Amino acid sequence: GWTSQWAVLVIGMLLSAGASIAIRNLLGHPLLLQKQVDRQAHAHMQLNEVYKETIERISDGFASVDKQGLVQLCNQQMAKLFECQVNDLINKPLFDVMPDFDKSPLGKAIASSIKSGKAQTLPVQRKGDLKWFDVSLYPGAHGISIFAKDITKEEEALRLLELTNQVARIGGWEYLPHENRLHLSSTASDLLQLTDSQLSLDELSVYFGERTGEITDALKKLQNAKGHFDIEIPIVKQKNKPFWVKIIAETTQDNRSGNRILGTLQDIQSRMLYQEKMADTAQQYRNLFDLTPVPMWTFDARTFKIIAANSAAGKEYGYEQAELVGRPISQMFSPGVFSQFLKQLTTQSSKAIISEHRRKNGQLMYVEMYFTEIENEKNKAYVLLARDITERLNNMRAIESQNQRLREIAWMQSHKVRAPLARILAIAQLVEPEYFDPNHDKHLIDEICKSAHELDQILMEIVQRTENNSK
Repeated sequence: GWTSQWAVLVIGMLLSAGASIAIRNLLGHPLLLQKQVDRQAHAHMQLNEVYKETIERISDGFASVDKQGLVQLCNQQMAKLFECQVNDLINKPLFDVMPDFDKSPLGKAIASSIKSGKAQTLPVQRKGDLKWFDVSLYPGAHGISIFAKDITKEEEALRLLELTNQVARIGGWEYLPHENRLHLSSTASDLLQLTDSQLSLDELSVYFGERTGEITDALKKLQNAKGHFDIEIPIVKQKNKPFWVKIIAETTQDNRSGNRILGTLQDIQSRMLYQEKMADTAQQYRNLFDLTPVPMWTFDARTFKIIAANSAAGKEYGYEQAELVGRPISQMFSPGVFSQFLKQLTTQSSKAIISEHRRKNGQLMYVEMYFTEIENEKNKAYVLLARDITERLNNMRAIESQNQRLREIAWMQSHKVRAPLARILAIAQLVEPEYFDPNHDKHLIDEICKSAHELDQILMEIVQRTENNSK
């Protein structure tokens, strides 16, 4: 029992200390020996209780297993991982307590660490409630220490992240420099159309062609210094059509394995196609702006400086197209007109405005303007279209002048011609034979001649006005 065991223990301790006299005294006094053994047994029990209390205070699971596989120490958390009680494990072979444990990933890892003497860490899922544990194995000369931390919440978060990444088409990867190889998640493998989860750096050129060097150079820099990189690059091995992905990598610090290079591979094909479509649309609008035969500008609503001008504006106003950019829009107006235009900006955006503009050589011209407000990349701006209507206005003025002269001719015909003509008609009646007396009515002939000359002058004036109107 306890007495004989502790007697051997105490004797061994005393022998190792070279206390032969004390041994002879103890052997000669059995009661004294019994008391000494009892004290040692009590101290040992107290020490065991301290060990138990200490390992139970560890929030993670803990167990100590010797070279033969016997469990020497174990707390409740570790027992839960093994799905049994502490008493079921203490002083019992671990591989005998749980059937087929030696075939499980954890069992294989423990056996491997004991044999190789190398520490390792692995995730383990408990069958009962599917909880996840991060298990670390630390082998030593007399056995192995096992620590297990509940990472169920972290694992669920990772699984949710993985599902989210699958929906968002974002895959993860890790670069292992000593292997010169990338370890890929399932989503990353799918994006590269790989059946394997590993890819050597030498194989990258198959997928990224001439731009492979950008990736390999960036990875080499991360090996030597902490940092990150961000590359948008097409995968060329996609049925001869580029498939765009975004590669992000960063150096992280891991307490167990030191620096790690982790990254993501994201599908950005939709965004790149959208950007390409937007670029095409923007080019179409630029072409519409540049190729429009009517002068057009965009100018800043705050500084009133020209942001862009089409070629027609430069040609019409006598400037090189590049000269107009940055120039105040007020220089396109004749003196004193721009202030009036500023008032019209807030009141007549949908109406045509007639204004007087000035070319580079100082020549004035009349234009018909249309403008609208737009949102520029930085602030508000205006688009202004100005059509030269000088010739049209001149033609309208000529027509108006002609119409005025025609109105004057019509008035002369209706008023001036009528008076002498009426007199001639009246006198003509008086000179009829039955009424005419040559001795007394000779003055009537004079009146007829006078009215005829007056009518002739009026007709000549009308003819002259008509000729002037046709010029």
